[in-house]
Amino acid sequence: MRLSLILLLPVVVKFSFVSVLAQQHRNCPEGPLGREETFTCVGSVPFLIFFHGNSIFRIDPEGTNHEQLVVNAGSYVIMDFHYMEERIYWVDLERQHLQRVFLNGSSQERVCKIEKNVSGMAINWINEEIIWSNQREGIITVTDMNGNHSHVLLSTLKYPAKIAVDPVKRFIFWSSEVAGSLHRADLSGIEVKTLLETPEKITAMSLDVPDKRLFWVQENREGSNCHIWSCDYDGGSVHVIKHQTQHSLLAMSLFGDHIFYSTLKKKAIWIGNKYTGKAMVRINLNSSSVAPRELRVVHPLVQPKVEEDARDSERELCTLRKGNCSSLACGQEPTSHLCVCAQGYSLSPDGKFCADVNECALWDHGCTLGCENTPGSYYCTCPAGFVLLPDGKRCHQLVSCPNNASECSHGCVLTADGPQCFCPEGSVLEKDGKTCSGCSSPDNGGCSQLCIPLSPVSWECGCFPGYDLQLDQKRCTASGPQPVLLFANSKDIRHMHFDGTDYESLLNQQVGMVFALDHDPVENKLYFAHTALKWIERANMDGSQRERLIEERVDTPEGLAVDWINRRFYWTDRGKSVIEGSDLNGNHRQVIIQENISQPRGIAVHPTARRLFWTNTGINPRIESSSLQGFSRLVIASSHLLEPSGITIDYLTDTLYWCDAKQSVIEMANLDGSNRQRLAQNDVGEALGWLISSS
Repeated sequence: MRLSLILLLPVVVKFSFVSVLAQQHRNCPEGPLGREETFTCVGSVPFLIFFHGNSIFRIDPEGTNHEQLVVNAGSYVIMDFHYMEERIYWVDLERQHLQRVFLNGSSQERVCKIEKNVSGMAINWINEEIIWSNQREGIITVTDMNGNHSHVLLSTLKYPAKIAVDPVKRFIFWSSEVAGSLHRADLSGIEVKTLLETPEKITAMSLDVPDKRLFWVQENREGSNCHIWSCDYDGGSVHVIKHQTQHSLLAMSLFGDHIFYSTLKKKAIWIGNKYTGKAMVRINLNSSSVAPRELRVVHPLVQPKVEEDARDSERELCTLRKGNCSSLACGQEPTSHLCVCAQGYSLSPDGKFCADVNECALWDHGCTLGCENTPGSYYCTCPAGFVLLPDGKRCHQLVSCPNNASECSHGCVLTADGPQCFCPEGSVLEKDGKTCSGCSSPDNGGCSQLCIPLSPVSWECGCFPGYDLQLDQKRCTASGPQPVLLFANSKDIRHMHFDGTDYESLLNQQVGMVFALDHDPVENKLYFAHTALKWIERANMDGSQRERLIEERVDTPEGLAVDWINRRFYWTDRGKSVIEGSDLNGNHRQVIIQENISQPRGIAVHPTARRLFWTNTGINPRIESSSLQGFSRLVIASSHLLEPSGITIDYLTDTLYWCDAKQSVIEMANLDGSNRQRLAQNDVGEALGWLISSS
C-alpha cells in the first residue's frame, strides 16, 4: 500500500483527519434545480405527505400548499405511496385496516383487513405489490395491490421493524430495532445478508434509490441523541452525517441532495443536506402539538417509471448478452447489437457469441515447458526446479548466482548468457532488469491499496469500500468530502486542506501547548488536552461551544484518542505514568493502565478490534497494546527504540505505525507486532506526531 507519510517538527504535535462540507451538487433528472434556496426541478415538482395527529397531510418543501388529505386516518399509522397510481396506502394499526386514497385526497377506500403487530410497510411499484413486516411474528408478507394473494416472503426473522424496497435492483431491506441491525434480501426472499449490527437502536430507515444508498437513524439506548448514517446496498462505504439532533428522530425521506426528517420535540419538518446533515430549511406546521410520524417525498425520481425501468432492464440485458465482445451497440431493442470479438476470442458461427481461443492448443504460443490457458489469453509455466525467465516464455533450471551478483530484488539464476534476475509468481521484472513489480512484490504492483492477481504475470488494482480508483488505475482516493488536516502548535489549533488551501485557525484563545488532539467524526467535535494548563477540552469544529471535560487529577496529558464507535476517549498522562479513559462527556472516568508503565506518550485506539496502542518513552522504551479495559496486554516492539512518540493506525490494512523522536525514524508492524519494518529515516529533527493518508 502506498502511503503518504508526514513527519512533524516539535512545534506541530499531532494531526487528525476530518471531513469538511462537500461541494454541494444537485440531483435533478428532468432539468437543473433553480436558485440555491429552492428545491424545484424543471418538470414534476416534489411535495411531501406525512401523518400528523390522526390525519394525513401534504405540503410543499417551501411550506406552502399545506392541506389535509385524510381525516381520522387512525391514531397510529404506517404509510407509503404509489406514484403511477397516484395513491397513498396506509395501515391503521389500531383498527387493523389497510386503506388507500388518491394523492388529491379523493376516493378513500378500505383495501383489506390486516394482521396484528404490523411494524413496517413498503410499496413495490414495479411488481405492483404491498409488503409489510410483522415484528412479533418475525415475518415479512407480500400481497397484490388489492390485498389478495398474500404469501410470506421471509420468516424466522428477528423482530423485523422498518422495511424499504428498491424494485429496480430487486432488493428489500429491513431493520431490527430491538436487535439493532440492518438486513437485505432479494425480492425472491433469498440471499439474506446482514449489513450492520450495533448496540444502539435503529429507529428509522429510508432508501436513496437514485444513489443506491440506505439511510438509517441510530439512537443511543438512553434516547439522549441520535445520528443519521448511510451505506451502499452492500453495507460498504459507511458514512455518518456530521450533524446530530438531540431529539429522537421519528421519520425521514430522501430526495435529490436533501434529507427530510421530523423530530419528537421539534414540531416541524426539517430539510437538510444529505451529505452533511446541516439543517437548511424548517417547515413549520400550524399550531402543532405533536410531531409528524410518517413522512414521504412524492416525485417520480423516488419511484422511477415502469417504462424507464423496462428500458434500463433491456440495456442491462443487452450488456449481459455482450459476453466477451469488444464492442457492442445497444439500440432501443435489446437484440439490435453487433458483436466484434476482442483479441483472444473468436466469433461463433452464428455471429452472436465470442468463444475463448485456447492458445495452448496451438503451436505458436512460445512456451518451452508448460502453457496454461486463461479466458482471452494464456501464460507460460515451469516445473519445480525451474524458473521463468523475464521474456515470460523460456524456463531455465534454477542455478543460483554466486552472492546474488546482479543485485536482484528477488532472485538470480545463472544462465548461458550470464546472470539473470527472476521474480516470484505474480510479479514481472521491471525495465532495469533487477526490480520485481506485482502483487507478490514489495511495490504491491504499483497499487495504492488492493492488488488483484489475474495470472502469474498480470494483475489489476482495486480499492477498499469507500474509496474510488483513479484514472491511472492504480491510486485510490477516499470518496465523499475533501479531507482536511488538523494540527496544533504552541499558540493555537489550525486546519487546512492537503493542497494548502483553507488554512486558518480554529482555536486561538487560551490554548497554550497542546500535545494531544483528536476528532470525533460522529458529532464533529474536536478533543484536545492542555499540557501546561492540565485539563482536557472539546469544542465544535468552528471553535464554538468549548467545554472542559477533565480538570482534576491531570498532570501532563500528551496523548489522546477518540473511540468514535464505542463513544469513549482515552489519554496518556506522562507525569502520572497512567492511561485513563472516560465517556465523551468526561463521565465514568477510569484508570486503564497504571502498572509497569513508564512515561506513556502517544496513544491510538482501534474501535472494531477493541484495542488500545501506546508508546512508552521512559524506562525500557516500547510499544504496547491492551484491550479497551486494560487487559490482555501485549508488547508490540521493545528493541531498537529510544523515544517512541507518535503512533497511529491504518484501519484499512490493520497496520500500526509509530515514529521515534530521538532516531527520527518511522516504523510499522501488524497489530500483533509481527512483520515489523522500518519505513523511513531523516534528520529533520524530533518527530512527535504524524498521520497516514490513503488518498
